[in-house]
Amino acid sequence: MSDPIYTSVAFVSGDSFAVSNAAGEAFTGEFVPGLRVWGDCQADGIRLGTVTTATHDAGAGRTLVTVAVDAGAALTPNLTAVLHGNDIPESLCSHADNHTLGGRDPLPSASTTLAGLVRLALAAETQAGANTGTAVTPAGLATAAKGLLSANTTIHVATTGSDVSGTGAAGMPFASISKALGSIAGKLIASGVTVTIQVADGTYAISSTIAIDHPDADKIQILGNTSAETTVAIASIDTAAKTFTVAGNYVSNADAAKNIVIGDIIGLTGSSTSGLNGGYLVSGVNFDGVNTAIVCSAEALAAATVGGGSIVIKPCNRCKLLLSGDIHGFYITSAVKLIDGFKIVSSATWNGAACIYGNTCRLANIGRCNILTGAPIGVYAFMGSVMHVAGLIIKNVKYGAFPSNGSFIEFSSWEGTALIDSAEWAGIVAYTGSTVYTYGPTLVLRNCQTPYSPALNTSGNANSFIQQ
Repeated sequence: MSDPIYTSVAFVSGDSFAVSNAAGEAFTGEFVPGLRVWGDCQADGIRLGTVTTATHDAGAGRTLVTVAVDAGAALTPNLTAVLHGNDIPESLCSHADNHTLGGRDPLPSASTTLAGLVRLALAAETQAGANTGTAVTPAGLATAAKGLLSANTTIHVATTGSDVSGTGAAGMPFASISKALGSIAGKLIASGVTVTIQVADGTYAISSTIAIDHPDADKIQILGNTSAETTVAIASIDTAAKTFTVAGNYVSNADAAKNIVIGDIIGLTGSSTSGLNGGYLVSGVNFDGVNTAIVCSAEALAAATVGGGSIVIKPCNRCKLLLSGDIHGFYITSAVKLIDGFKIVSSATWNGAACIYGNTCRLANIGRCNILTGAPIGVYAFMGSVMHVAGLIIKNVKYGAFPSNGSFIEFSSWEGTALIDSAEWAGIVAYTGSTVYTYGPTLVLRNCQTPYSPALNTSGNANSFIQQ
């Protein structure tokens, strides 16, 4: 609404009024015939009309305006204000100055070439979710404002990529997971659609926490090397040399996903020797043409001969996230469909740092193809978070899994046995109304000072519970 340059309005008759200012200027140019006017008659209501004539009375210092008032109405002595032209919505809604008097010109069809043009979707177009991009509905407006990912999408990350010139395409990957997440931060993800952030093999230096806070993150999966794990029966163990021997070539296997290199962490499951099941750090590996000898010099091997044990080769050793400083690896405040295929190595000294941290996370799935090591906490669920963990290895931590403040962690049976090895303080600890579910063979603890706190199937630590 514009400010009029005249300062006084006076009622003259039922179809006329006068406007003036202190200088007695003429306003005939402001009230040309055909112009729409709006008059405020106070208690008598608003009047709309069209200018028919405008004349200036120089002696009186005022401009007399005659109008055809709409719908047979009339101006009244209570008239106190007048606006003219396209100053007000009411004038435009009735019939704007640029349109036919007494009628409404139809809007043209929707177009992507005319800026600012809006067409309401037809009723049929809004049914069953059709044409939501043009429908004036919450979904349609959100789509227009933010963009919508309506088909399964893969965003690529590689050590050879760039966060400056990369696009996330297979041939132009990003260099970091954070950049990949940021590339979809302004987009919605349609129901039934999955966005995959595919991280190629390599070592990634992570200096700041990877935040997962997208509102549709339950449709996002972040994957490293999720090649099938290989389980190989142990032929013999040399406890003095701290060596496992398995039949076959696992140094330069034709299937590279089955290779073992120094620095890998391998699993050992199914042994009948007490305390042998767990995760082992490889310090040497050699193939003699028949068998592969795997040296784990930093480990304490049980003195007894293994009974039926197997090693588990995890290809996620090839996709390594090296965390520097007191940071978390992944910090989840919304949800995540799946995190899988990573070896996350932390150097944190702050006792609150975790490889994977959920804070008010409604649901996070942590898959079996993961190794979490070095952080004070492997998996931390805080403030009502819900996390499903399956078949991973957590090693050399203070706490393996730690839900607190009404959170829930389940060691799921859908992807094998999880191993928590060498937890300095506790394998699993639950605090302040939190719960952990473990189902029989879904979890093995080794070398943990305290396996469970509170004890299994016993309430403790401010009404917390670990059930097996």
